[in-house]
Amino acid sequence: MKIDEIGYATLSDIRARSASEKSPMVRCDMVLTDRCTFRCPYCQGIREDCQGSVSMEEAKRMIDLWTENGLMELRLTGGEPTVWPGIVELVKYAKSRGTRSVGLSTNAFSDLALYNELIDAGVDVFSISLDTCNPEVGDRMSGGIKGSWYKVTANIREISKRAYVWLGIVTTAETAKDLPETIDFALSLGVHDIKLVSASQYNQLLTSAGLISKKPREEHPLLNYRITNMEHGRNIRGLTEYDSHRCPLVLDDSSFAGGYHFPCTVYMRERGEPIGIPNENMRLDRAEWYRRHDSHKDPICSAYCIDFFVEYNNRYLYFHLKDQKKVPVLDPKLFSVENYDRNGKARIGAENMTFDNVSAYADNLLHHPDYELLGICLTDDMSDKPVVPKCSALLYKAKNGEHFWFTVKSSELGEILL
Repeated sequence: MKIDEIGYATLSDIRARSASEKSPMVRCDMVLTDRCTFRCPYCQGIREDCQGSVSMEEAKRMIDLWTENGLMELRLTGGEPTVWPGIVELVKYAKSRGTRSVGLSTNAFSDLALYNELIDAGVDVFSISLDTCNPEVGDRMSGGIKGSWYKVTANIREISKRAYVWLGIVTTAETAKDLPETIDFALSLGVHDIKLVSASQYNQLLTSAGLISKKPREEHPLLNYRITNMEHGRNIRGLTEYDSHRCPLVLDDSSFAGGYHFPCTVYMRERGEPIGIPNENMRLDRAEWYRRHDSHKDPICSAYCIDFFVEYNNRYLYFHLKDQKKVPVLDPKLFSVENYDRNGKARIGAENMTFDNVSAYADNLLHHPDYELLGICLTDDMSDKPVVPKCSALLYKAKNGEHFWFTVKSSELGEILL
């Protein structure tokens, strides 16, 4: 299942193939305020130097800056964005500037009349949190607001009738055991899909979600995507050894809070360092961050990057390897297990190659005096082959005419070819 088939239309193969610091800005998050009506136990808030509320002037300036760069999707968030004065006006302004889609992340505790006004103003998508099917637990998780769970669930029912609603279920050690029941209840509210998220303090595989029956999964692709990932041992959060070391998501995506732009919403929420102050050079600053940043060495990225961000970054790497002109990309049917040489990297003199020192081995791989590199077969084209995931196969020809294959991590190959 592709990520653009699960409701993330902007995380598409087309975008992965064409993203750069000059392509349109696809998606931006804006934190309007750190104020919130709830006190959810897993919420860390935002960095101290980003707290407070953005002014209307600054919010419109950011929209202008983004739309001048072709902004497609804006998400307004907080804190709780509905307590920010002027939010209806800002939604109308974003639409008037040509923003294709405006989303709102909310706890759904404000008055229903305001949500209807926001829909009329142009909000297309709502992301709403509902972490439990138990009213008492729900009230406790809101910070002890009596009756909050009933108000939120009633609002969700009504909002879902007029706009697209993704319901976010954030699991903690307390709520994980009730996850199947919470999912069933959430679907009964009429929401369009469900985003399962493990709280950063509870970064575990949500194995209980696998108890959800086939029909709800078939009808809700994002829910099915995450359950399927977990069934294959892929956590919602974090990088694996073979995932991309680079984050091209930052090239045409952004998150804004407290006068700074951040790599992504996850990085911002986990209180990472901002890239800089938004200005006309923002895209170049983000491209430089992309080129120098190793996600595997960053404790935030390595532990908390979200699965569909990871998959997007891997797809970007795949397409850019596929489109590069330095080395031919071969038909994967040419790959031969019989000619696979486990010592191939040693023959080339690259047995000690890692992501950190890969540039020192470029000549060995590309211009070895004794072996000619005939081409590569890429990971995503070889799903039915016995190769390590996210490793690409290289085909060489020796002077005596012998052909042999070996594999390297695609992230390492990308550092050489891209």
